[in-house]
Amino acid sequence: MGVDSYLELFTTLYGWQLYNNIWGILMATGLVFIPFIVILIRNFVSVNTSMEANAGSAALVRRMEIDIVLALTVVVLAGQPAINLHMNDLSFTPPATLDNPTPTAVDPSSTGTTFGHPDGGFTGAPSSVPVPVWWYGVMALSSGINQAIITGFPATNELREIERAMRTLYIEDANLRHEVNQFYSRCYVPARSKFQRDQPSAAAPILANQGRDDPDWIGSHVYRQLPGYYDSLNAGNPVPGFPVDMSRETDQYWMDTSGSLPHGIPTCQQWWEDASHGLRQRLLEDNSRTQRVVTWVQSRFPGMTVEERQDTLARNILEQAPQSYVDSVASLRERDTGGVDLPGPLSFSVFGMVGSGNELFTQGVSAIGLVSFYTLFMEPTLALILQALPFIQALTLMGIYAMLPLVLLFGMYQPSILLVGAIAIFTVKFWAVLWHITLWVDNNLLQSLYTGTSLLERVGPDLKSILLTTIIAGLYLGLPVIWSAMMGWVGSKAVGAINSATDQLSKPADSAGRKGGEIAQKKGKM
Repeated sequence: MGVDSYLELFTTLYGWQLYNNIWGILMATGLVFIPFIVILIRNFVSVNTSMEANAGSAALVRRMEIDIVLALTVVVLAGQPAINLHMNDLSFTPPATLDNPTPTAVDPSSTGTTFGHPDGGFTGAPSSVPVPVWWYGVMALSSGINQAIITGFPATNELREIERAMRTLYIEDANLRHEVNQFYSRCYVPARSKFQRDQPSAAAPILANQGRDDPDWIGSHVYRQLPGYYDSLNAGNPVPGFPVDMSRETDQYWMDTSGSLPHGIPTCQQWWEDASHGLRQRLLEDNSRTQRVVTWVQSRFPGMTVEERQDTLARNILEQAPQSYVDSVASLRERDTGGVDLPGPLSFSVFGMVGSGNELFTQGVSAIGLVSFYTLFMEPTLALILQALPFIQALTLMGIYAMLPLVLLFGMYQPSILLVGAIAIFTVKFWAVLWHITLWVDNNLLQSLYTGTSLLERVGPDLKSILLTTIIAGLYLGLPVIWSAMMGWVGSKAVGAINSATDQLSKPADSAGRKGGEIAQKKGKM
């Protein structure tokens, strides 16, 4: 029997354990027999207040037979635990990820999580717990329907997972952070100052190919390809990993003045591009998370060249770094304007072209804090929702399972309770299908809005990402609410139909009682 989260593996067992505890208390105290007593009293009062007492005995017996048989049926099917639900009967198959595209099913004894771990929680889950026949069937049917729908649904791509991973990249090594800061001071600042001062026309083809914001980050192609920039600037001090090269004037000067040089002093271009010790390569190899993202991007975007992939990932890493390490593109309020600073959200490139509508939106709404609101609230909120939803579902189901004995008792063992409980369980378990549909919609919308490699090249939030995040958050919450409301309406109508059908069973007894009363009255008159 499949479940929809690691937590549900344990809450299912705990829920039915609580069910058995409550049912046992009701049995031990005799409360479980109260509905039968109420049935006897209700029928006795109803019959004797609606017709002659001596003519109502047949109706009384007939109605009590029907009500008691129905109540006993409910108790046998949905009250008394009968089928053992073993721990190994439950399984959960984690969703496929880029790290694990073909996950295997796990059971409560081997989840690989802190649930059920000796040092974690839910360690006292029973290995086996009895479940009533009806509820066992409802759970099995609901799980089977869920798995069939999810399995038969079109496969989702991994764009959302990659997009989230790109926004969690960071620089772990403190020495590397310091080196990035040095590169920023020694290479980027002088190169950018020179570019803003000279406004070289030779940069036009590079900007047309790499984008207008290319000069706004330390790995700019403008500074690497135009002569007189990174090829002329140098690190200023020895950089570990670079050998001493006497053909470099910096190394010659150091040797002539100090007589010793532990490492070479590379040019800024060498410092950034070197395949073994370059700053870009070290950023991509800094930690295991970054290395996994590099592998994901390589497999998901095979059309990207090695340099495109390295530059894109390095820029994303730097964007996540604190501004004390590297200036963020989002923090650059002024664009290159040929020496003229333009205040406000409007900006012009060095060639007089007005920024794109998306750039105008991003810069304009920054003034009212919408981008900050998105970054600080909307994105974390969506991530929190995604983490919380399976917990809410698992705990809700546990509460439903545990409270079923009281529902049966206070519902007087009416047959309609079987349908009410079944709809409640099926409705909550079907939430997982709705979330899977939302995930599929999210990935496909993301792929449609960000074609090619534009998703990886996006820096900071834009209009499309804000709209998409708002829509998806609404779907994750709204679809289960709408579905639950619809099923609640269906349940109320179905309960009315069942109650009407059971009432029809008592009509023959009422009719027989009335006829008996009429016959008795006629004989009395004779």
